[in-house]
Amino acid sequence: MTDWTTTIRTFLGRPAEPKGAPISNVFARSDQLGDWFGSLVFGGIHLAAWKLEFPTRTEQILWWSASLWCTCFCVVFYLYTFLVFGPMLIFNLSFELVEERLVNIGLIVLLFTYIVARLFLLVEVFRTMCFLPPDAYVATWASNVSHIS
Repeated sequence: MTDWTTTIRTFLGRPAEPKGAPISNVFARSDQLGDWFGSLVFGGIHLAAWKLEFPTRTEQILWWSASLWCTCFCVVFYLYTFLVFGPMLIFNLSFELVEERLVNIGLIVLLFTYIVARLFLLVEVFRTMCFLPPDAYVATWASNVSHIS
């Protein structure tokens, strides 16, 4: 009798691994398509609120900025890493030619601003619920049907 992993691996055409071997992750890929897609979807959902009412004009502008940054972050991040590390890989340059601290500071700044933007969107969603327009308090159809409301 074989275990189920060997059966599945045989069905998928992958060789069986010996007992005690590390578990391979066949879904781990070097491309970052999931990051790009996740960033675009997350930012795009928040961009859909472009015309909504906000408590202040400042919060509306911050919302626009944060949602745009969350949408474009992966493109900017990978473009930055390509522009910094691409010439080193293409021309076989040593890392000493590029100031390592500047590269690390740039990556940290990009990641920090992304984290702040996401946190702002999270907090602003709940904060804006405290300042809903009067139309949000109009009774729904369920309040007019007995035993449902």
